[in-house]
Amino acid sequence: MTDSISQLGDLTGSYLNADAGFDNKKFRKLIVDKNLIPNIKRNKRNTKKNLPSVAFDTQIYKQRFQIEAIFGQLDHFKRVLIRFDFLASHFEAWLFIASSLFNFH
Repeated sequence: MTDSISQLGDLTGSYLNADAGFDNKKFRKLIVDKNLIPNIKRNKRNTKKNLPSVAFDTQIYKQRFQIEAIFGQLDHFKRVLIRFDFLASHFEAWLFIASSLFNFH
């Protein structure tokens, strides 16, 4: 994950959302060192009661969940999941078709 963060370029001041499974000091420090804002839900099993509270934006976290749910639904379309198309425009068209089917359903 650390390599992925360093490849993103300059995202200074952006939020980085992560599951509660990533709630640890080392990962939070890495995010802050990259000038990002961590938005990680506290892991109830990994915290002590006297830890200082950290900023957590529930609205941003809800948006993240909605996006993950859409990607989960896209996995039901084999044509989108296993990319057969050579052109990006064709792949994008299949994404639009699959997305429109979700909206009509």
